[in-house]
Amino acid sequence: MNTPQSPDDLLTTEQVSSEMLGNTVPPETLRRWRRVGGGPLFKKLGANIRYRRGDVQAWLDANTYASNYARAPATA
Repeated sequence: MNTPQSPDDLLTTEQVSSEMLGNTVPPETLRRWRRVGGGPLFKKLGANIRYRRGDVQAWLDANTYASNYARAPATA
């Protein structure tokens, strides 16, 4: 039985890579983006890094393109 997913779920770097990005972006790339800027918003909870599911989805939506030259139209 699947648990409903909430935009407020907190995910590890590895979970974002595998569950939300289908392993197309390795965890090391997400770590690099945190250091240099870019990538989805994240939370630092002590020594732990977590990504809010809704923030990752918003980042994906903001980086959706219809072609190499134009962003895709927003969908409701």
